[in-house]
Amino acid sequence: MLAQLQSSLSRRPYLIALILVIALLLWFASGIGQPREKPARIQDSSVQTSPVRVQTQMFKAEPTVKRLTLYGMTEPARQTVLRAQISGEIEALLKEKGVKVKGGSPCSD
Repeated sequence: MLAQLQSSLSRRPYLIALILVIALLLWFASGIGQPREKPARIQDSSVQTSPVRVQTQMFKAEPTVKRLTLYGMTEPARQTVLRAQISGEIEALLKEKGVKVKGGSPCSD
């Protein structure tokens, strides 16, 4: 019988979840975990208490600057090798190193 119950529950795991939810709802409804109320204190007018001396300090809000400094090296996402389609010699460079160029514009003579 126990083996049959285990196989039935293993094929239907939602039954385990349903049983647990029902058990939790019953537990919450019973109030077992709730703290018990403490009896109210009876104030005795014959006992006089003096105020407690407290030390305070004033603070003033100041603006702050949030800054994050990181050290490291950057690497390009990709590298490209620039080659000529025909053999020859470069006589002059028309663009400086690092300047952005558009496709089709000449870089050298």
